[in-house]
Amino acid sequence: MASGRYELAAKELRALVEAYSESLAVDQPDTDPPPTSSVFVPPPSPTHKAAPEHDPFIGRFLVQQVAECYVQLGSWTEVLRWQERVKDMRNEHGGAPTQQAFTTTLDTNYVRALSSFEQRDYRQADTHLQLVSDELLHAGVAWEQHELIDCCDRHLLRQATNLALGKKLSAVPTELENIMSLAHSVLRIGVLDSPPLLCPEAVIMAQCAEMLQPLAAKKTAGAFPFRDTIALDPQDHYARHLGIAIRYVAYAARKKQENGLATELAQRPLAELYLTGASLARKQQNLSLARDLILALVADRATPEGAVVVEGAKLLSSLGQTREAVEAACGGVVHVVKDFVGSGAQLAECQEPMARSLLDIAKWLQQDQKHLASLAAQLGMLGQGDGVDAPLTATAASLATLLARQEDIRRVDGDDWKIAASSVVMETDAVLGRLLHLSALTAPGLAKAWSALASWCYKWGRKSVDNASHGSVGLLPAEQEAILDLLPKVNEIERCFAARLRVNLLMNFLEHLDKLMYNAYEGCAVAMNPAPKVVRTFFRTNRATCQEWLHRVRAAAIQVALHCGLPAVAVHHAMELLAEMKAAAATQ
Repeated sequence: MASGRYELAAKELRALVEAYSESLAVDQPDTDPPPTSSVFVPPPSPTHKAAPEHDPFIGRFLVQQVAECYVQLGSWTEVLRWQERVKDMRNEHGGAPTQQAFTTTLDTNYVRALSSFEQRDYRQADTHLQLVSDELLHAGVAWEQHELIDCCDRHLLRQATNLALGKKLSAVPTELENIMSLAHSVLRIGVLDSPPLLCPEAVIMAQCAEMLQPLAAKKTAGAFPFRDTIALDPQDHYARHLGIAIRYVAYAARKKQENGLATELAQRPLAELYLTGASLARKQQNLSLARDLILALVADRATPEGAVVVEGAKLLSSLGQTREAVEAACGGVVHVVKDFVGSGAQLAECQEPMARSLLDIAKWLQQDQKHLASLAAQLGMLGQGDGVDAPLTATAASLATLLARQEDIRRVDGDDWKIAASSVVMETDAVLGRLLHLSALTAPGLAKAWSALASWCYKWGRKSVDNASHGSVGLLPAEQEAILDLLPKVNEIERCFAARLRVNLLMNFLEHLDKLMYNAYEGCAVAMNPAPKVVRTFFRTNRATCQEWLHRVRAAAIQVALHCGLPAVAVHHAMELLAEMKAAAATQ
């Protein structure tokens, strides 16, 4: 739904619901009695229906979709506010036939229980959960996947609340086993499809139930069933998937701290989930959710501060605050370097994220040339590199540190490749080039960094040659010989073979083009799939033009095929040409 962009979808859908409500208020019939008149007015037909734009099913669908967007985001406060707003709109249209449009299928008690649980108010969560039914889990009559998932979610929340309050502890392990069994049954049903479909919610709930089992058995620590590094595709995963995991991993982390486990070890999986969730939310344009997750990370000491700052910089860029993003990203990369300068292993783990951050900095600076020129002036790129008398801004100071590191790495590696401003390369582009060079040196295995650096080099190398030659200066004899030496040596036989190969490919292309156009005109019973409707319409409309073009090239194709030893191709085009001439009665 909404390709994961729930915040934008909720905003647009709310506007539609408000417009729907306003249209109902405008078109509401007057309840005052009509004035007496001697003219007979027929009563309204009993079969009269509401206008299509006032269809209550449309309104109910829109109202429900708004609520679902907030549920997917895990924004329980917004869900409750929307429920109150829907209640107000239902009261505004009391007695109207479309009053039933302003209803949702969400269980308000369950939403309040989730909100209380995440706020660590377990007693209030238990109070609300007592009003929530979980009949499906014990009856086992649900076949719809979403019903099974909802049942698992509610029962898992109930057992986690019981663990937090110390209630019914003897029954918790058995109930967790039931939840795992139900989640596994959802997965087994999914693999019966072709291709197999795995439900992410079922996987996460099974893992969370397994994680809570040691805590239910009063062991000192439960194992986190998640990998240290989590990578999610924004096309395949949604905020709700990570929201479920964060809810129970955060609870387990607090229980581990109560059991005396090291705080850093207990918080590390949770911090990784927060960081991954913020990245996923940002990529799906759920910027408020990303902001909340980053704020939760700020107080978390288990995550390197540099990683948090870099992710925050990307969020600022998504919000349109490019300059603040550059400042935060530069400071974050510098912070990572200073933190891990004495630890080669930890610095090696951060090399690729640092390189990607440097690429982002270069991209953002390129988008704001005015800011880039200001920074270049502060760095003294216009002079001898001595800087300026005025104090550097925070961004310029961090950028100077990064450029100094680029120079240090270049000298240590023995790289004589130096980037500096010149009569061709401007000082601003020299800054970008040095950042791209630093990115490539930081993570030599990152192809994206080398590609960006190669593009920059090609751009300014081509400009340097154009400025030097002005289209009139040719290559020197020695340069021509050097270029010819680089080219592969090809004898006469290979040249002939290459020429015939090109002709064969051209003839094959013409034959396939003819078949595809015929398929678009008339269609083929076998061998070829039908072309899309738009394609068929285009070629049917322009059929005469396409056939005229083929008629003109067939004579040349026959001659080429005969000279290149392709008799079958020559016969094919000759027969087609004769058929076209016969159809046009041009046989004289």
